[in-house]
Amino acid sequence: MGIVMAGCSVDDNTINAACTPPFSARIYEGGRPTGTLMITNYVRLAGEIRTWLKSDPKEWRTSYTTFAPGIEIRNDSMTLNFTGGFAILNVKEPATGKWKQFVKKVDTTEITFLKVIKDKAEH
Repeated sequence: MGIVMAGCSVDDNTINAACTPPFSARIYEGGRPTGTLMITNYVRLAGEIRTWLKSDPKEWRTSYTTFAPGIEIRNDSMTLNFTGGFAILNVKEPATGKWKQFVKKVDTTEITFLKVIKDKAEH
């Protein structure tokens, strides 16, 4: 595992910037993209992603580790990657325009929008 800084969490402004649609998703297997989905076509799904990002913002920790892509959701100001039991949020801070990375441990089987993305992605 790489460096994860305790005590550093994502602030509300950063989360709000990350929650701006449109979103797209890409599924990776073995480091290669295997499916894509434009989430703007699925308003409810975009809403679920925004709600999930805004829940428990204090759980995110700064990280300098590089992660392989798994299921990647992105827009112009963020990339949200789910891989290896982690959610990795790379986000452009609205005040500075600088990119920062945050990580938190997750159980992907409990995140319903990931199953929807897998089911609806074009392969």
